[in-house]
Amino acid sequence: MSKRTILLTGASGRIGRTFFLAMQDRYIFTLVDQKHPDYHIPAPHCFILADLSNPSAAEDLVSDVENIIHLAGIPYANAEFEDLLPANILTINYLLQAAAKSQCRRFIFAK
Repeated sequence: MSKRTILLTGASGRIGRTFFLAMQDRYIFTLVDQKHPDYHIPAPHCFILADLSNPSAAEDLVSDVENIIHLAGIPYANAEFEDLLPANILTINYLLQAAAKSQCRRFIFAK
């Protein structure tokens, strides 16, 4: 039985890192973030540097994905709206739109 592939956003953050390191033997991950992670990513996993507040970046990443775990975003309640809009609102909107047009079967997100 082949392992399922998961697109994991927010891979450089604390939760994304912890999730990947705990589950890397069970699934094949495509990790995504706006900055490079501070941990080793062994094959067959891969990392893609991307800004998901760009609709075309979201579409490109989601086109061949069946499962998405969206952990990217700004976690601070006192963040400025101008920072939250692209990171927390537009990003999830673009990912959901791209997932609806693709073969994505599951979309899991945490906020």
